[in-house]
Amino acid sequence: MIDLNQLLKAEKRYKRFDDQHPRSYERHSLESAVGSMRYRGVQVSCQVLDISMGGCCIETERLFDIGALAHVEIEISIFGLNLRIVGVIQWTEDNLIGVRFFHPGVKTKNQVASIISCLIDHGTIESVQAALAAAEAQKPEKEKRGEERIEIASVSLEAVRKVHRDQRVVRTPKPGHWPFETQAVEAALGLAGYITELSLDGLTVQLSEPFRGRLDQPMEMSFELGGLNFRVIGIPRAVHDGTVLGFQFGVMNARRRDELAQAIEEIAAANPKPGI
Repeated sequence: MIDLNQLLKAEKRYKRFDDQHPRSYERHSLESAVGSMRYRGVQVSCQVLDISMGGCCIETERLFDIGALAHVEIEISIFGLNLRIVGVIQWTEDNLIGVRFFHPGVKTKNQVASIISCLIDHGTIESVQAALAAAEAQKPEKEKRGEERIEIASVSLEAVRKVHRDQRVVRTPKPGHWPFETQAVEAALGLAGYITELSLDGLTVQLSEPFRGRLDQPMEMSFELGGLNFRVIGIPRAVHDGTVLGFQFGVMNARRRDELAQAIEEIAAANPKPGI
């Protein structure tokens, strides 16, 4: 059962959050919307308190210590509609977590819009369910089974490292030392792994699973260096053996680039090794 005090606290938190970051979409409250949140392979039950086209607020059964900008996957079933969507944590307070959705394509937008339509007018539930069922029936069999895969030619490690161009490159002190996550901007693809090499031009990462996306497609990346959280746009340029990926950084503002340069200098000073 939802705690009324928690709901009131959430409303106060919304107001403080909205004062700093005005919402682009109207929120819609949910009742008895049980779902789950997955973070780095750990799945916890949650209650989805509200939803909008841009995100949602959830309440977990126990305190779940996640930092801002962490990528999570939210699952919710309501009105017979199943939503599974990736997002990034914007804020946390006690058991409450605010999540901003990634809308990789029209599918998730349509699903969220359908749920909101049903919340606004319960009379639309049957027609929305029928429309979604008809759209699912028209999908190719491969897409329904999730069997469609993108084949990407593997290149040499030297070709992957070309993303660094002529910039100074630093290497991770030890495997797994620099965690890395990303979410595609244009396609439903979340990646995780760790950075092995870093420069001002890009980074090389070791993925935990084979890369199944598309090269040259912008992605929003997040990683931490020297106590600073970096969230930048990167473009995958080449892949070696399916799991070693070379990213070229997109446009970065001067402040962020200076912070990255400083972090690289500090890493190089602490771990003096020859570059590539």
